[in-house]
Amino acid sequence: MGLKVVRQTAESMIMLIVAADDDPGVRSLFVAELTLAGHTVVEADDGLAALSAIERVSPDAVVLDVMMPELDGWALLTRLRADERFRDLPVVLVSARCVGDDVRHGYELGASAVLPKPYSGQQLCEVLSALVLARQQARQSV
Repeated sequence: MGLKVVRQTAESMIMLIVAADDDPGVRSLFVAELTLAGHTVVEADDGLAALSAIERVSPDAVVLDVMMPELDGWALLTRLRADERFRDLPVVLVSARCVGDDVRHGYELGASAVLPKPYSGQQLCEVLSALVLARQQARQSV
């Protein structure tokens, strides 16, 4: 019996994702879109809850709303990038405010991607999968 090599593609990955948004309706859309694609989602309703979840479960990726109580998406992203454990964690910022300077600011703080609301569930899944796959490949090449 020979050796069989199976390449993981972005479409075949099952991910653990922390999704944070203070709007329960939007958060339930995150969860529905991501779980429909086969992923496991840990929900957070504010930035502090998201930080706690990230530290607890070490997710493959994070989806953050920019405007949240307690700790907004900008501040949480800044904390994550300052922490060695999460420096390369894929973080997607989503917000209705993500235009122009806000998009640039998100990338300056270290966002992996910035998606304006509304976005499609397929778009979110594709972005997350590509980011997680790129992170895995980068870690393997070191």
